[in-house]
Amino acid sequence: MTILSEEILLFLKENLKIPPNNFSLSRLKGDGSDRSFYRINTSLNSFILIHNPPCSVHKYRENLAYKNFSIHLTDKGLPVPRLIAHDIAKGLFLMQDLGDTHLQTLVNRKKDTKRWLKAAELLFAFHSKAREGFDSSSCLDGPIYDPPFVIEKELEYFRKSFLNDFLKLDVSWNRLHHDFFYLAEKAGTYDTCWVMHRDFQSRNIMVLKNRLYIIDYQGMRFGPVEYDVASFLIDPYVQIGSEWKTRFLKNYGQLNPRFNHNRLEPLILCRNLQILAAFAFLGYKKKKTFFLSYIPQATKSLCQNHLLKTDKKLKNLRKITDHLCNNQKIMDRFVLS
Repeated sequence: MTILSEEILLFLKENLKIPPNNFSLSRLKGDGSDRSFYRINTSLNSFILIHNPPCSVHKYRENLAYKNFSIHLTDKGLPVPRLIAHDIAKGLFLMQDLGDTHLQTLVNRKKDTKRWLKAAELLFAFHSKAREGFDSSSCLDGPIYDPPFVIEKELEYFRKSFLNDFLKLDVSWNRLHHDFFYLAEKAGTYDTCWVMHRDFQSRNIMVLKNRLYIIDYQGMRFGPVEYDVASFLIDPYVQIGSEWKTRFLKNYGQLNPRFNHNRLEPLILCRNLQILAAFAFLGYKKKKTFFLSYIPQATKSLCQNHLLKTDKKLKNLRKITDHLCNNQKIMDRFVLS
């Protein structure tokens, strides 16, 4: 039985307009988030309750970003869960219930590649509308996907969390810093023309009554649209053939003439490194073992990365990844973790 605090019960009573004995609730599993999720059922409807106690400045800013971006995206007519009520001081949000069906589920269980392709339209709608009147003051860790952000939040994250903490390889900053500076300059931008989601993948797309909805958008910031395309193309949660990926690229490119194919390769590599860092951190450090099972697929993508194989200015990073990809003992660890 789930027991809620008095402040949460009071929040629900005030916003649902019914006494506590007239609704039931069940706790839901989150993915990488530290937030707590509950489904609230009443006689007429169901809702999602999110609790993220603002016990630090970062947590408070995360809540502020989630509130402001929820309102912004809804105002732009984008398909996101409706924010019904909130209490920022207590870290409480009452949201529309979008059900339990992720796009990942439909693709993996029902081979619904047509719906997977529809995500190109969803992503372009997000890119074209989210930037209108976007207030970047709520962004976490800075307002833009610029080279310093790329180094700290993706490349160094990979070195520390995946290579050193998870694989115990003891790779120093000095060994990779030339490669990292080069890659960050190729991937990062100072352009504020577009807004990116930064975690656009099949578990962050819900399907309700045949409509696709975007969730987990609190990492939004100014940045290249190509990053979200890259994120979707190398999504380790689904198995999609290359012909479907080519069609997705074509569909998105037709919708957005400003899409730059030349920017895609460095962003695919950065996203791949970020995925491995996140899975290692969440699975190993935070004991969310769900993520460890996806490391083999993300590693396979890295081993096949075209830019990493061909760009001479990434030779130090390539040496490390070659060692990783060709070392059966290391590869076996992914399966056994």
